Amino acid sequence: MDRLIRRDKLTDRLCLLWAGLGLYALTYAQVDIVKFSAIGAVTDRLVTIGLVLIVFSLFTSLHPSQIQRTRTGWILTGLLLAWHLFMTFSHDPGDVLGLPNYSDPYGYTVYLFPLLLLIPIAPLVRSYLLMGRWLMLIGIPLMLMPLLYYASFSAIQFCFEGYLACAGLILMTSRYHTKGWLWAAALSLFVGFIVATITARRGLMMTSMLYMLGGAYMIIFRGKRLKRSTQMLLIATGISLALLAAGIFMLGSNGIFSKIAGRAGDNTRDYVFLFFFFDMLQTPLDMILGRGIRGVYECQGVDGGYETTRSAVENGILQMMLKGGIVYVILILTTLCTAIRQAWRSTNQLCRASILIISIQLFDMLPFGLHAVGAKTFIIWMCVSICLSPVICSKSDEEIQEMLSEKLPKLPAYK
Repeated sequence: MDRLIRRDKLTDRLCLLWAGLGLYALTYAQVDIVKFSAIGAVTDRLVTIGLVLIVFSLFTSLHPSQIQRTRTGWILTGLLLAWHLFMTFSHDPGDVLGLPNYSDPYGYTVYLFPLLLLIPIAPLVRSYLLMGRWLMLIGIPLMLMPLLYYASFSAIQFCFEGYLACAGLILMTSRYHTKGWLWAAALSLFVGFIVATITARRGLMMTSMLYMLGGAYMIIFRGKRLKRSTQMLLIATGISLALLAAGIFMLGSNGIFSKIAGRAGDNTRDYVFLFFFFDMLQTPLDMILGRGIRGVYECQGVDGGYETTRSAVENGILQMMLKGGIVYVILILTTLCTAIRQAWRSTNQLCRASILIISIQLFDMLPFGLHAVGAKTFIIWMCVSICLSPVICSKSDEEIQEMLSEKLPKLPAYK
């Protein structure tokens, strides 16, 4: 049955947040790839406009009185937001107004995203259905850019992860989408996986594969009822494609896939981690409380450069430890694991998909998994909010469908 997404003022305001995410991602990442240096001033303004849209729509959409949580959910939400405030003002609070750190995808703005826990869930998900799907669609041709132009690691990582997260959630919530959107999501994940393989982005390869496996599981076993023969056919097709891909990879390991084949056993971040622990252990209190959202550590000569300090660690757990210490790591992991536990018995596909998204993020934090100002971080915190809501967890798929959309009115018969 064709359906129309429900609209209200809050949903439309959150669509502005998605517009800001899209504008920020397109300008920030694509400028690095295509090198439009001649219009740097214009792109800087576009990045700023995107950030303003994000912050404005985020703060004007807060309605904590409309949120239903268990006592544990409220305690974790309060502790997490309080610790973010501590991280913001604990070290050099006067430097927090530095604009370059706001425009950095891993800078200050990303620490505002847990505020999504204080926004009503239905408008959050509706805004994703209205805007996130189109962002994924736009991302399909843009993900091919690194094959045509040189792109830095951060640009590829930042550009891809948002598009792939949008596509992954669409596949995992197949009950709420038409077949056209499901095929588009599958194509997006396939393109992302191939380009990530050719450009030797191992973390993106892993996450795109996990999104595909999660989507296949939800479609076959948790989606609309399929005949046993259809299920077996889909499983056999998936296994055949996996074997074919493995064969092509082995045949091309000296050609188009030589870059990833050469990096398969490399550990390129040993020196970074050694510098990080050596510097942090000089002040044990920093290991416990972190160094704030502007925190840096001594790290010399990494990647052939001359930088002496770095503000990012290519590991989600260590990045959290740098900014907020072991306390922050425990808070984040406890919040994510509690969200999974509270939604575990839910039967609707939205909650089951949210569990998968959170689980993939937990796994992804080992090789990379940094939160950035993008669609992926939005989706992760939206999924956490969904899982922490006992009302959403208790709903059936039909009730979720009614909450998000309404049937299109029938047209009068032509006489």
